[in-house]
Amino acid sequence: MPLDYFVIDAAAKELHRRLQGGRVEKIYQPEREELLLLVNVPPSGARPPARHNLRLSAGSGQPLLYITEKRSGNPQNPPGFCMLLRKHLMGGRVLSVTPVRGERVVRLDFLVTGELGIPSRRILLLELMGKHSNIFLIEPAESAEEEGYPAGRIQGAIKLVAAELNRYRTTLPGFPYIPPPPGKGVSPVMAEELTVGPALAHYEGLADRDIFTPLIFLDDQDKMKDFHVFPLKVYEGMATRAFPTVSEMLETWYEGKAAGNRIQQKSADLTKALKHRIDKLYLKKQRLREDLLHAEKAEEYKDQADLITANIYRLRKGEAVAALTTFDDTATLQ
Repeated sequence: MPLDYFVIDAAAKELHRRLQGGRVEKIYQPEREELLLLVNVPPSGARPPARHNLRLSAGSGQPLLYITEKRSGNPQNPPGFCMLLRKHLMGGRVLSVTPVRGERVVRLDFLVTGELGIPSRRILLLELMGKHSNIFLIEPAESAEEEGYPAGRIQGAIKLVAAELNRYRTTLPGFPYIPPPPGKGVSPVMAEELTVGPALAHYEGLADRDIFTPLIFLDDQDKMKDFHVFPLKVYEGMATRAFPTVSEMLETWYEGKAAGNRIQQKSADLTKALKHRIDKLYLKKQRLREDLLHAEKAEEYKDQADLITANIYRLRKGEAVAALTTFDDTATLQ
């Protein structure tokens, strides 16, 4: 998966610069595992005022975080996690957006004011780990944090996992937040890059100095092959498309992939509909063929029915067999 620690680090630092001090105006959950936060950011120094749509997803196929100008449709009845976030984050200010070093995890700290006017902190934690991705709302505790992970109680999660389904930790409300097991923060492509290009310390040094170059790598047909925030030697000689922000790079990548997925899904839906229609027509054909076979003896069956009707007075109740002479006395019907 291309969304490795370095991309997440670059995205988080960019979001911090653009969202810090912003107020959360609206919260939506357009998809089961996706959130959209509308953040109103006041002017600060050289930064002009702005309103940003922050898109967060814990989808197994495309866990992501970026600022987008697009708004998604929303369900008429908001899911429970969306209502929980509205209760605890609406009106809150973004204090910081920080990555957990070496991991595909980002935390967004908010300062919120409760019903009694007492300020408190809340943390929205994103674990962007493929099929294990999740988004948590955490009430932080006063205890010391561990390696950037917050210490506190889970108030809710976009994916709830009970203890019997995960022996390592429980992600249900009321339980303490336990960080995921340490994982590989680099993608397979970056792991390959480290075997042919500079050492890991080189890229860590670029990240520490905020030297990022958002790029999408293109294949021979100008189709998107991969993305990263560094030029990669493993893709040396390949055409690239540069972006001014990490958000624009991520949005272009995921929107393009989503469009391809929608085409594939539409194709699959059409194939399924056509197969269903063909099966129905085949069944209809079989029934018509059976009707045609019966129709070949229609005249014979009609004559027999007329004979029975004409001799109805001769039939006795309970008889299993009756011998009837046809109208031209050439045969007997039993």
